Amino acid sequence: MYFWISGNHKKIAAFELQSLGATNINLSWQTFFFDYPHDIKQLQVGSLIKIWRIITIEEIDKMSKKSILWTDQKRLAQTLKKEWYYKRYKIIEPRKSDKELKQKWDEILALGKDQLWLVMHYQNIPLYETIDFDKPSRGMKIGMMPTKLTHTLLNIAVGEYRKKSTQEPTIYDPFVWFGTTSFLANALGYDTFGSDKNITQAKLNKKWRDEHQSKSDKKILFIKHDVTNPFNKKMLKNSNCIVTEWWLWPIINHRTTARESYNIQKDIYALYEDFLRHSINFFAKGSIIVITAPVHLQHDDIVPRFIEHYLDEKGIAYETCPEVYSRKWQKVGRQIIKIML
Repeated sequence: MYFWISGNHKKIAAFELQSLGATNINLSWQTFFFDYPHDIKQLQVGSLIKIWRIITIEEIDKMSKKSILWTDQKRLAQTLKKEWYYKRYKIIEPRKSDKELKQKWDEILALGKDQLWLVMHYQNIPLYETIDFDKPSRGMKIGMMPTKLTHTLLNIAVGEYRKKSTQEPTIYDPFVWFGTTSFLANALGYDTFGSDKNITQAKLNKKWRDEHQSKSDKKILFIKHDVTNPFNKKMLKNSNCIVTEWWLWPIINHRTTARESYNIQKDIYALYEDFLRHSINFFAKGSIIVITAPVHLQHDDIVPRFIEHYLDEKGIAYETCPEVYSRKWQKVGRQIIKIML
């Protein structure tokens, strides 16, 4: 059994975990207990803050004496420090990460004297920061959260694909723009394709990435393509995990009327329908598509409902995440939809 603290979107985190093969997922406030049948060290979850596994007192005795005991209970920490000869302890909130702990020490959570948990994995903030902030071409509205969400989308697609296939996943982003999905997927060890009507920004960022960041033998290829047209590049046939985060424009605000919101969403859906129709006709059976559909939080969310209706009509299997990804000050959220071709 493992213990996991998430961010604010615990149902999205559970949706991601489920796609990755976790079982017995038990949600309580912002904590998870779950089982995982594979090597937990290989599990990188975009929604997590930390993952712990339970350890025994015998394991503690064998650990290096340089270890720091971490707990949010000072009296308990003092007792355990004395009994197990820790050099020192720190008091930190469970949801926060201490840079010194991550870099130098073992981090242990004490939920009681006889129930101790060792941190196995931290959220990969340095990777997200590099992809979001270091590349030369980026938008003012592109921040750390979208890359973490992109990691979640990739995990949902790859995890679902690997349930039925032993073939190596190849990622395709049909709305590549700055290249975030492709760069992250490549950093995680996948070959990637990306396309858009205009790939100037993606190519500029790829040049920077090739010069400063790339140590991967995996490829990234950007090509021009408009999703309103059928796919015509044979190389894209190699893609089996289609992952994309839809552009949330045009901007809406508190003055946007219900009628204006409806018309904006209707135009967005028209692009989705073109993309879905061409994807169903082009990509191989067994491929996975994971998309985010924009949700106007103060109005009817017609785009996800229209997509679901279209997929129902075509007899295509899909699963909609029960939680919308959003931030407090935003007027538009994202609804994750997993489509199984």
